[in-house]
Amino acid sequence: MLASTIQFTTNPPTPTHTHTDRPHPHHTMNTTQKTPAEFDLAGWLAGTDQDDLTDRTHQTVTVYRHPALVDEAVGRVAALEPAQVGGEAAIGETVDQAALDTARQEASNVLDENRLDVTCYAADRTEIDAATEGHKPGTPEFAHHLFALCCRLPGNVKATPEQWEQIRHAIGPAQWSRIDKTLGTVMSHDTAQAVDAVFSDRS
Repeated sequence: MLASTIQFTTNPPTPTHTHTDRPHPHHTMNTTQKTPAEFDLAGWLAGTDQDDLTDRTHQTVTVYRHPALVDEAVGRVAALEPAQVGGEAAIGETVDQAALDTARQEASNVLDENRLDVTCYAADRTEIDAATEGHKPGTPEFAHHLFALCCRLPGNVKATPEQWEQIRHAIGPAQWSRIDKTLGTVMSHDTAQAVDAVFSDRS
């Protein structure tokens, strides 16, 4: 039920005592009320900009184009690394360190050439509704328009929905899901709750 439709019909309770306490003649009551300082809303809002994404909750996630090429390069490193946890060779295990170093350098080059850092920013419902109007939630088209609103690429580049469709095909479904999950984490992040978790028990 909406709060505006609630009817308050309960009669006020009948007082059970008619005695009125009076101050002792030797005591003086302090009736002066302290007026709290007026809250300066304009000052609190000063410096905020609803169009400044960098001032909003955000998180960056890395994805890669050419997944097969990246997987191959990383796989070569994994095949040459020591099997033992901790990066040290087990007894009787031989490691071709030169080959491993070469594979790591090659993989590093492949990763640098194909990585894409995507920064996801929080947006409010009004902005999302306007950006995704006419597109059903859960569809690729909805996601393309949502990412165009909320995500930025290196250099604060804003990709169009059409470009996000190209990115989706370039990185594949698993990495696309990483962006989607990161954006969901950003949208649900409660800054005040995070503050309370750290400082609420401290004096």
